[in-house]
Parts: sequence; structure tokens; C-alpha cells
Amino acid sequence: MNRLRNFLLWLAGVVLLLLAISYLLPSETRVERSLNSAASPEVIFSMIEDLEQWPNWSPWHAQDPEMAIVYGDIRSGEGAYYEWKGEIIGKGSYLIEQVNPPASLIARLDMGQPEPSQDRWILEPTTGGGTRITWAVISPANDPISKYVGLLLKPLIGRDLETGLANLSAAAEEMKQNTHDTPATEPPSGLPQ
Repeated sequence: MNRLRNFLLWLAGVVLLLLAISYLLPSETRVERSLNSAASPEVIFSMIEDLEQWPNWSPWHAQDPEMAIVYGDIRSGEGAYYEWKGEIIGKGSYLIEQVNPPASLIARLDMGQPEPSQDRWILEPTTGGGTRITWAVISPANDPISKYVGLLLKPLIGRDLETGLANLSAAAEEMKQNTHDTPATEPPSGLPQ
């Protein structure tokens, strides 16, 4: 009986300690990653604000390629919306709330948590016509469980953001390369050049 009582006291102490520590943790979970790309801010921004482009580079689309996607009436820019449902990723929605082409974009990311997250993009021009891309996901953490879950998920979300940035950069650079590789059309023969 003493062992059970001691165990319960120890367990209560651990729970109280974890609860006390949770008050010291931030009230939001912020995961942010950056990458330099050779593509211009304009090209990258066009791929971010056009939700129909996301399956070409998004890490979540790659993880669950069979997910069902439903787009809203607006598919690009402010007010663009889509929702998804998949076996692996689950269900969620994305709404672009604010755009400042080609420098920034803010969206609401709802994946079924009590409060939606904010998805934030910053594009900064670099020398040589490239772009410093920063992608951040900011989630409210207003209770002890959310705070600890945020700490546990931070590395996983960070890896997804890194993968997405690499995919986005590669797709944008390929688009840039294809644009430069397209030969100029020659005038029909017999016309002055």
C-alpha cells in the first residue's frame, strides 16, 4: 500500500512540475526555415500564391499524392482557398489572407487544431537576381498540452518546411531555366529581319 501511495505522490509531483514548466514555455510555436534560390522573387511568389501550383512542390502533397483537393472560387492571390482530405495528411484548409507581391504572403492554415496556424512567407531579393525565401508556420499554444505538442512537432514541421523550400526552389529554377532556353521565334522566311 505504501508503494502505491508513494508512486501516486511521485506521479502527482511530476504532473505538477510539467504543468509549472508549461507556464514558462512560449504561447505560440514558431517553426521557420530559410533558403537561397537562384530564381527571382516574382517567379517564386507566383508559385506560392497560385494554390494550383502547390502539388508541384509542397512536401505534404508529396507525402499524400492521392489526397482529395477542392479549390475555392479564387485560386490565386488574396482570398484564394483550398481544402484537402487524405489518408496520410488528414484534412485541412488553406486561405490566403494577405499578399504583398512579390515580397510577402500571409495565410491561415487550419489542420483541425483548436485555433488555426498562420503561414507566413517572406521573399527578399539577393544579388544576382535570386531570392532569400523564408517560410514560417506560427501556431497558437494556449494550454500546456499544445505547448508540449508544439515542442514535439517542431522538428517534424521543420523538416517538412526544408523539403518544401528545396522543392519550391528547384521548381522555380527549372521554370526560370525553361524560360531562358526557349528559342526566340524567327520571322517567316522572305520577311525583312
